[in-house]
Amino acid sequence: MEATTTNPIHSQKSDQDQCTWKRRIRLGKIPDQREPKRGRVCSLEKAMRSYVHRKSGQVVAPEIAREFDSLAEAFKFYNLYSWEIGFGIRYGQSRTNAHKSRTVQDIVCGCSGRPKKENTKSVACNCQALFRLHRTNDNGWYIHDFR
Repeated sequence: MEATTTNPIHSQKSDQDQCTWKRRIRLGKIPDQREPKRGRVCSLEKAMRSYVHRKSGQVVAPEIAREFDSLAEAFKFYNLYSWEIGFGIRYGQSRTNAHKSRTVQDIVCGCSGRPKKENTKSVACNCQALFRLHRTNDNGWYIHDFR
């Protein structure tokens, strides 16, 4: 019986053949919130102050082009609004740019979507409630669409 020897160069080549894909280089990421600025009032405080002048019964009322400092602030704002109206929310679809940073975020009703099968006990009822946020130039967020 002959002893078999392994060639280290051959084994390295086979390792390289196994991994044929290249890892993409990530260039950067947009910060999740904008820089704090002295004197800037948050959106919830603006809504509370403007409630006195409004005739509607809602304290928190979303308006197109309202700005937020972070995505978490926008979620809390819409959560207060949804609680006042009477429905739950969750994060929906999002879109990213070439740098893999989120530029568009949908916040939707907890019942949005369709059930995968008919006659199931799914809570999905195809609710159209939507709060679409887009990124501002200074890394904040603003309401682009509201249903």
